[in-house]
Amino acid sequence: MAARAVPAGPAAAGAPAAGSLGPFALAGGAAAVACAALARRAATGRAHLRRRLDELLTAAGAALRADLDRRLVEVEHTAGAVLDAAVLRRRAQVDAALAALAPEVAGA
Repeated sequence: MAARAVPAGPAAAGAPAAGSLGPFALAGGAAAVACAALARRAATGRAHLRRRLDELLTAAGAALRADLDRRLVEVEHTAGAVLDAAVLRRRAQVDAALAALAPEVAGA
């Protein structure tokens, strides 16, 4: 009887031949490329949303500042008018008090 040759290498361990892994390798590579493309697309979308959010927050801040400035001017006008009226009332009271003291000073 002739001696039987024992195969050596991965085939001896029951692993499939290298030629049969080709489709799996291609599918794995395609899946990796697809995942990378989707990740890049998602990152681009997040960056775009971040820029839009910054623009919107800047615009909202500017609108709030403008509204606050307008309201402060209104308060200043209103407070000025109220203070002017209070000064006129107080001046009339002081003038009346001085007029009441004037005859006493003249008679003394």
